[in-house]
Amino acid sequence: MTESNDRERIDASADDETVGRRTAVRRVATALGLTAGALVVPTMVGTAEAKPGDGLKVGGTTDALDAQTALKSASNASTLRIENSKSRSGPANDAVDIIAPQIQLASPVPSGSRPQVPDVTGMRSGDMAASGGMLFYGADIVPDAVTPVQVHSAAFSNYFQSIDPAKSVLFDSATLTADERASYTLGAFDTAGRLVPGQRIGIDARTLINTNSLPGRAALSTIVTASGGDTDGSVVVHLDQTSAGDFAITQFSVLPAAVTANGKPYAIVSSTGAVTALDADDKLWLSVTAATHVKVQVTGAIIADPSAIVEPADPPAGASDPAKRALLQRQAVRAMTDGLTPPK
Repeated sequence: MTESNDRERIDASADDETVGRRTAVRRVATALGLTAGALVVPTMVGTAEAKPGDGLKVGGTTDALDAQTALKSASNASTLRIENSKSRSGPANDAVDIIAPQIQLASPVPSGSRPQVPDVTGMRSGDMAASGGMLFYGADIVPDAVTPVQVHSAAFSNYFQSIDPAKSVLFDSATLTADERASYTLGAFDTAGRLVPGQRIGIDARTLINTNSLPGRAALSTIVTASGGDTDGSVVVHLDQTSAGDFAITQFSVLPAAVTANGKPYAIVSSTGAVTALDADDKLWLSVTAATHVKVQVTGAIIADPSAIVEPADPPAGASDPAKRALLQRQAVRAMTDGLTPPK
């Protein structure tokens, strides 16, 4: 250890209150080798056991056994800085640089064959623990207490993305052409172009989103409108093409011919807002209990990651510089994850 910097040092202690070191801290220390002037930089690399007060092995592995490794400073700057200068030219028409990872929270524990989760019992303020795709942080939300909170992850949580109103109409049976109706299940429409009772149709949402390379299923915030029916009924949403179970998202009513001035049934237009789940292929499955026209508008998408949004390759005219940068970043993520098949 040098004596030129008396504000930064490594303090490995076996004190009971510091036992139970965090893998994250040790990995940070190992990856960085900590700060210059605080380490002995050996000429050899490898794994070594360390005693309290020993230095870390830069470029190698140090086994601190049952002691926590701590780094302390009294600087106005960050106590620890990690930089990985390895980068390569990325996708999005070569307009993005891909930076190698700066830190690894080691997981899963070697030889573990069962599902693993972070141990969140007894977490202290600022603790971080990762395993099984979950990342927890010890948050001091209230005084004298620490709450383990899960950090956003595309594997376990979702993101809401508003949809451009100009693209909001996902489906409208009243405006479909004969060729467009032919792309749906045979017999799904009557001669007036209305949905036939009891026939499920899958409405493709991949004009708006594509979650093919992301975990979990997406959902849409929708406005569903029913019109043009002859009898009362409901619009029903299904999980997919075949699964049992459903729920009615809007009910529509029709005044019978006997009570109207022209002697014809009068359909009362019915609109309802609902959050509707999509299947693994980003399709919205619905049916009706009585023949009617159905229109589906989308106000937002609930997705695992913003890169699921379908958008043009080039930024729209007038887009701000931050918006252009974000679009290029999403393009790069899409390119790098293309072909992945995570669980749905």
